[in-house]
Amino acid sequence: MERSADESPSSRVRAALRGTAGPVEVVAIAASAIVTWRLTLGWDWSGVPTSDPFRHTAPQSTVDWIVFAIVVMVGVGWLGIRGRSVAGTVAICAPIIVLSGWRMAVSGVLEWPIGLASFVFSLSVICIIAGALGAGLRHVRAVRRTAWTEPDEPAVPQSDAAQLSAPQHSAARLGVQEPTTWELEATESADLASSVAEAAIPEPTVAQQ
Repeated sequence: MERSADESPSSRVRAALRGTAGPVEVVAIAASAIVTWRLTLGWDWSGVPTSDPFRHTAPQSTVDWIVFAIVVMVGVGWLGIRGRSVAGTVAICAPIIVLSGWRMAVSGVLEWPIGLASFVFSLSVICIIAGALGAGLRHVRAVRRTAWTEPDEPAVPQSDAAQLSAPQHSAARLGVQEPTTWELEATESADLASSVAEAAIPEPTVAQQ
């Protein structure tokens, strides 16, 4: 199927970006992130007592936070590739922030509003970076796909093609360049000068005996 000549590259890029994730895919990835939050960060956020009676440690280990962050980045990045970077960020961050704040408050975490603010900032930065990377990768793939499907020769517009005669169509397909107006006028002037010169030369007469 031939592409019309008035189709701009930006419209072809937008056409390549039309494949976006549906609501079911967004909800499924958000649910997987919530399940990972539950498995890695746990349900009880109460501080773990130490040898110091005035000091408690977090129940989550560094590995738990790393695994949780990786799963969130992969989920948001994938939705960014699928054209849902903003929706993916909101769908993943919002329920996790609400659940984390609830568990901090219920578990009696000391100064939990400060901890929740730090958690919200870190999670937002992770989701924004992952979503931006996914959206950028999606755009690059769409531009490359458009370049791969670009025709070697530009198509002839419909309005111009209707005005061309059959020989001109053949010449355009074969890549033969049509003579310009200046070349046609020069050729006609040369033909006219040749005709005048031939008319000015007298014809030889046969001598009468």
